[in-house]
Parts: sequence; C-alpha cells; structure tokens
Amino acid sequence: MSFPSYPTIAAIGENLDRINALFSPFRSRGLNPEHYDQKLKFWLKSIDEFSSVEKRMVFSVKDLEAAFKVQGRVSACFLDVMEHLRRTQTVVTETEYLQALQTHSTWLSWGARPVKSVANYLWSWTPFNSSTQKSITKETRLVYTPAVSSLASTVLLDPELQNKLMTLEEWREKVQLTVDPREIDLLLGYLSSTGSVARDKLGETEIIKLLVAAPGQTMGITAAEKGQFDITRTKEKLENDLEVVMGKIQLAENHARVALKDGQRLTAKHHLRSKKLLEKRSDKLCGLIDNLTAILFQIEDAQSDVRILAAYEAGKDALGKVLKDNNVSVDRVTNTMLDLQDALEDQAEISSTIGKGIVDDDTKLLDEELEELLRADEAADKTQPEYPNVDQNTSTEEALRELERLNLEGLDNLEEAEISKEEKSPSQI
Repeated sequence: MSFPSYPTIAAIGENLDRINALFSPFRSRGLNPEHYDQKLKFWLKSIDEFSSVEKRMVFSVKDLEAAFKVQGRVSACFLDVMEHLRRTQTVVTETEYLQALQTHSTWLSWGARPVKSVANYLWSWTPFNSSTQKSITKETRLVYTPAVSSLASTVLLDPELQNKLMTLEEWREKVQLTVDPREIDLLLGYLSSTGSVARDKLGETEIIKLLVAAPGQTMGITAAEKGQFDITRTKEKLENDLEVVMGKIQLAENHARVALKDGQRLTAKHHLRSKKLLEKRSDKLCGLIDNLTAILFQIEDAQSDVRILAAYEAGKDALGKVLKDNNVSVDRVTNTMLDLQDALEDQAEISSTIGKGIVDDDTKLLDEELEELLRADEAADKTQPEYPNVDQNTSTEEALRELERLNLEGLDNLEEAEISKEEKSPSQI
C-alpha cells in the first residue's frame, strides 16, 4: 500500500480501520465531538504539511484529493475541511486575494504578523465576510494564507535576492526554486503590497528589487542604481557580442585556410577580408567594454567613498555625544592632570618623611660614649705582651717542650741580670 510522503498521514501506516475512519465523511459534531475534532485536526495538519512540502500556497480540493489518495481511495472530508478553513479565516479565493492586494495598509499589517495570527486577522482586510461568502467547489482555487506569509519570509531571507536590482524575469527564475512557478506572481503581488519589493521600468524592461533594511541601504530604486544597472547590462551585452565576433573571426580564418588548400584564392581573400572587418569590430567592442568597466569602477569607488564618509560622520557624532554626555573637555582634562601631579608630589613627600624614622635626642651622647670605648680597647691592645705564635695544630708534647724552653730562657736571663747586678755593686760602694 502506497502512502503520500506527508508525515501525519504516513504515520497511520496500513491500519485499515484508521484509514476508513479518517477518509469517511464527517458526521454531525453533536454525535461525537471528540472524534469530530480529532479528525478535523488530523486533516488540518495534513493540509499544512502538503503546502509546506510542495511549496504551494494555492490549491483546490481536487489537488488535495489527488495528493492524499491511498490505494485509489480519496478522502470525503476535504470539502468540509476547506469550508471550515474559510470560516476560520485561513483560506480565501483567488478573487478575494487579488482584491485584498489593493488595500496596502492592511496587507502591511498581515505581513508583519506571525503566521499563526494571519488567519485571525485575514477578514479584517478582505472585502468579504462569512455572511457574503459563496460556497466553494472542488475546482475553486483557494489561497492558503499561512503559506503566503511563510514563503514571503523565505524569499526575504534569501541573500541572493536581498537589495539586488534585477529584471523581473531574472527574479522569477531565482524565486521559482522556492515557490511554485504558477504562484510567483501572486507572491510578488503580496510582496509589492507589503512594501517589500520596489518595481520600475528601464526602457521596455521591467526591473525589480527586494527591499531588506540594511545600514546605508536606500529603500527603493534610485536613479543612480538604474544607471549602474543599465551600464552593467550594456557591458554584459557587449561582452556577449564580442564573444560572438571572436568566434566569427576564428571561423573566417578556418574558411580561408580551407579555401587556400582547395586553390580558391579569391574565396580565401574574401574570408580574410571578412576577418579583418571582424577584427576591427572586436577592437571597437573591446574599447567600449573597457570604457564601461572604468565607469563602473568609478561608480563603485564613489559608492565606497559615500559609505566611508557616512561611517566617519557616524563615528564623529558618536564620539561627540560620548564627550558631551560625560562632560569631557580640554580644560577639565588639564585641571585633572594638574591636580593629579600635585597629589603625586604630596605622596612622594609623605613617603620620604615616613622613611626617615623617629629621631632620639640622646643619639649624640651615645655616639661619643661609643667612641671612647673604642679608643680604650685600642690602648689596651697596644700594652699586651706579644706571645709567640703557636700553631693550633701543635701537639701537647710539642707545646710542653716549647713552654720548658721559654722557662729556661727566662731563668738564664734572670741569672745574667743577677750577675750583672753583683758586678756593679762594689763600684757603687
């Protein structure tokens, strides 16, 4: 059994009882409110998945029946579900949709609202209400409003489309990757009505620009942008022409070679003459392309200068505001620096004073007494007898022998002194 590739309906699997219950017509809600609400919720979610997966914002009951066919069986609920969506202000007919595009202000409000709130707001801007709605058929094409808002948001977020000028055909080619090609114009109408798209004409060519707010970005198509776009397209056309001419030059040269091999000199000359004319044409095209390229570079430089100047001005304004808000001036800065210098000098003086320590009045007297003690110690050192140097490593026996020698020398000296004294005594007598 094959199932559509939508999560909600694929989840029921091959449960035949479940399929029969969901595909059978709705019964009166009063008989079983819970079952009625669950069934309705199932199909509402399935339709939303269909719109999201297929990128469709316009479809009919027949489209839904074909999309959700299971084993040749179609649901008998879609007509009732779509009538419910109209009553709950979630779908409108294409006619109602196109008429609503004329009320720009209300579409702006719709486009600014989240997708879930679109349905609750829709009938505040449509010229219809539930009392004037006509019954829909299986062929009636209905616009699913949540899909319109969702697809519009997707397109607006595409960086390849944002604020870029291009032809309407180029825009359609890029957008059809996101939106069903049959519905691009309906989406374009919505974007134009919400002010998200600017449209203009360049000669017979319609040009378009998707407007997304950005710093320094002009919200519209300016004369300068149109001029730059025209130059760019002209340059591209000349480059294509040059490529064609270069191909013709090569072809003429080949024909001349073939004619010369065949002995057809006049034909060969004819081809060479054509080649010369084509070369002149290519030279002219190259000159024109160079000129246009130089102009484009100058335009880009000018645009860059404008952006840089705007940045400088913004920086100047921001800096001035900061200085003004904080009352910063040259005089204030000068006074602050002078006060800071004075404070630093005071701190240096305080540190120096603290480092000197506490002064004692008796310091001078103590110094004099200390000097006297030093002089006394020096005098005492000078009066002490000199002792022979004794090696600290001398043994005890050696020390004793040395002491005995000194004693003997002392005795000898004493005897000599006594003898000398005796000799002098008689004479004195």
